[in-house]
Amino acid sequence: MIKKLLLLISICLLILIGVFAATVLVLYNKQDAIVQELLTKANADFAGKIELRDSHIALFHDFPYISIDLEDFKVFETKNENDSPIINLKEVYVGFDLWTIINGKTEIKKIDLEHGRIDLVQYPDGELNLEKAFATQVPVEDTEEEFHLHLKQIEITDVDISKSKPDADLMVDVYISEAATSFKSNPEHIYADLDSKFELSIILDGDTTFIKHKHFEFETEVDYSKPNQSLAISPTTAKLEGALFETGGTIEFKDDVYVDLKFSGNKPNFDLFLAVAPPELAPALKKYQNKGQIFFEATIQGNTANGNSPAINARFGCEHAFFNNTEVDKKLDELNFSGYFTNGEARNASTMEFSIKDFSARPEARLARTALLVCPHLF
Repeated sequence: MIKKLLLLISICLLILIGVFAATVLVLYNKQDAIVQELLTKANADFAGKIELRDSHIALFHDFPYISIDLEDFKVFETKNENDSPIINLKEVYVGFDLWTIINGKTEIKKIDLEHGRIDLVQYPDGELNLEKAFATQVPVEDTEEEFHLHLKQIEITDVDISKSKPDADLMVDVYISEAATSFKSNPEHIYADLDSKFELSIILDGDTTFIKHKHFEFETEVDYSKPNQSLAISPTTAKLEGALFETGGTIEFKDDVYVDLKFSGNKPNFDLFLAVAPPELAPALKKYQNKGQIFFEATIQGNTANGNSPAINARFGCEHAFFNNTEVDKKLDELNFSGYFTNGEARNASTMEFSIKDFSARPEARLARTALLVCPHLF
């Protein structure tokens, strides 16, 4: 009986191995045709151009998916030979489901983007260079069917993404060390889980702001409504330089891309303030023991595309805090203050305000009180 069972198991395993080997052989023989079909359709349909150096089977890169590795993958804004690439990646892995290949279909289930750059430029009319590159020249009834896209997962590793607005001398740079998302969908919604680690820098007028090489981590769930073209971000605990805060909100992609995002934190120490401090100050600040009831609340609301800027408002403060420099045995006690930041009615530097009020502290045995209001537009 045992011998018959072992024989049956062996036969089943041999059948599975044979099916797998046959599937790999089919994909190996068809890979050039699959890649060439996708390239030909893309370069015929889109205003931009897609190039790659070579492709090969990457059998176990995303097992149980069987992947084709597209080497030196590049996307250009136009078909002009002198263009610089918008997307320049060393590896792009396109994953196919084993069983769909057995059934004679080549549906793309997963995409991995690895090692490279994506340089986005937003023109004065609000349009991105990547949008121009993927502007369709030939009517496509169903993009997913045209390019065999039935995505379930996307992963990004070691990719630097920059977004610049030359007319505003503003650039945002995001280095993604790792990010992964998985999808579920129905006719009206796309549900996704997102887990990412990235480093953020914001450069204004050619110089870095206080947001320089800040490390973020978060894991969240989002819901994209197809009829409303809106994205709902579930309440999420995120990490900035090791300090935790809460975030969530919505983004509406119709027309001018309206955002409504909220951020908040309520902590027993200054970790959040240290996290957003300029890198030059952080080492000095970390020498101090600190404690206190710290809070902040911030919102970003309004249109963001086609030349619009959202309203940014924040409140922050602390109560009964202290700093203690153990190296010199100096202590600042009973630190209290409240403050706010706003980019004002014009939603730019011309109406920006930063204020700290009700500031009081007790250095050693004395009590000090002050207030501060900064309005750059008055200078």
